[in-house]
Amino acid sequence: MYNEDLPNREAPHSDYEVTPTTPWQFALQVDEGHPDSSLQFTEHAVGDCSFSPQGAPVTATVQGRSIRWSMSHGWAGNTPASPVDSERFLSTEMETLTLIPYGCTNLRITEFPTV
Repeated sequence: MYNEDLPNREAPHSDYEVTPTTPWQFALQVDEGHPDSSLQFTEHAVGDCSFSPQGAPVTATVQGRSIRWSMSHGWAGNTPASPVDSERFLSTEMETLTLIPYGCTNLRITEFPTV
């Protein structure tokens, strides 16, 4: 927590820094002409807190590849150009990724590059 020593900045009104605990640098394998063939959506019962990772009412699964995508000034740098150059690949293996709605996370990615 930051600034907790300032007036009216005690928890939970403090400043927080949230950092990723799992890999986030991925390029997605999506058929741009037919994205419905690349993404699989699954509906779930809404959890106790619908705006949490555990309460997300929908998930999307997609194939992706780990890439070099650096941080800049404490946040994700510019989105790599698509399709991502093979020199950026950290792995030759595709991984199944599960994406949850933007509002159900603490850290958010709004734009992914493609493979």
